[in-house]
Amino acid sequence: MSCFAIGCDVGGRINTVLHDDAGVVPADAVGRMASVLFAPTAVMHFYDMLVEVEERGVLCGWRFTVALAEAAVYWLSAARDQGSILIAGHSEASNGDAGVRLPRQAMQGGILPERIDQAVGYSSRGRHHLAAFLRRVVGDRSAGNSALQTKLAGRIVARLTDDSTVLADMALQVEALQRLNAMPQQLDNELVRMAAHDLRNPLLVVSMNCSYLLDQNRTLSASERGLLSDSLEMCDHIGRFLDGMRSLSGFSVGRFDLVKQATEVGGVVRQLVARSAISARHSQITIGLDRADSIQLSVDDNKLSCAVVELLNNVVKHCPPGTTARVSVEQRGRDAVIAVADDGPGIDPAAREKLFHPFGKLHNHVTRTGGYGAGVGLAIVRRVTEAYGGRVEVESEPGQGARFEMILPLPPPRR
Repeated sequence: MSCFAIGCDVGGRINTVLHDDAGVVPADAVGRMASVLFAPTAVMHFYDMLVEVEERGVLCGWRFTVALAEAAVYWLSAARDQGSILIAGHSEASNGDAGVRLPRQAMQGGILPERIDQAVGYSSRGRHHLAAFLRRVVGDRSAGNSALQTKLAGRIVARLTDDSTVLADMALQVEALQRLNAMPQQLDNELVRMAAHDLRNPLLVVSMNCSYLLDQNRTLSASERGLLSDSLEMCDHIGRFLDGMRSLSGFSVGRFDLVKQATEVGGVVRQLVARSAISARHSQITIGLDRADSIQLSVDDNKLSCAVVELLNNVVKHCPPGTTARVSVEQRGRDAVIAVADDGPGIDPAAREKLFHPFGKLHNHVTRTGGYGAGVGLAIVRRVTEAYGGRVEVESEPGQGARFEMILPLPPPRR
């Protein structure tokens, strides 16, 4: 278990970083930690935490799962006063002892049900370890910490050691997670499109400025260049998130129009496979067509093509080099079946249902290339398929590849 404390102003500018293992952590390490820690749903949850801190002055025991090898969980606490914020936390591979617990939450569906369930307990061991760190390190005025930082550390310690306040803060966290869990089903499509479009411009400015500094400033230190590179990577990540929001808003069930026309589905898929195979080769992935029956369906060519491309992109994003994917289109009884099967790493059964939830993979989900996935591709596949009265099925076992099928009903036979 390791502890840290970050002092910053309300604008997020960091002025102090303390760690129990290595004293003051270099600024570039903090930048890298933030880029790994805050995937989009985590950013939203962290924002909720800061809103509560602004209103209440102090808050403790909010849980963030991160994709780090050395620690799977961070428990964060924070206090604010006079425009300054102290964020303290500790990593813990598991929650250890039961500590204090809320009643188990009967929460299903949405994108974060397992995180809600995990957020209902906080170990006594972790709380007392963080409190001891804050007393020893941040509370030590001789180490150069300001009186305000020492005061904020004292507020966090007092809250961490009071079971009743810990329970109250955990209840606030569960409420915030429940709101976040329900959010994708409540978003207004037009608002999403407008927000995603309008956020693109300031994001572009930040990205361009970081790129300019990296290209033109030869006096930057290695740590400064690292921070700018991390910022650029995060801009790309947020850009993919915004693109996903725009894409998904156009495919909400019952909210988009299908411009249907008679389409030879096998021919459409054959063309898509040929195009995708070229780009997949750059990732050392082979995509080929095994079978393309001539099947006539009344479909929206563009939207069906989008869904098939998402299935093919899914292979490129999440499978390692050397993977082979085979595509087929065939009639099975009274259904047309478009299938994409790969020999990649497969899918854990526990994660299978979340695959089709909008943004269900955003929190700490990392693609094969090391960036965050937007988590909307398979949601689009399912929404398009269901719009035709069809269904999506997946067969997979860890280490044995995966097979996705879009099953579309054929029109009734003419009499």
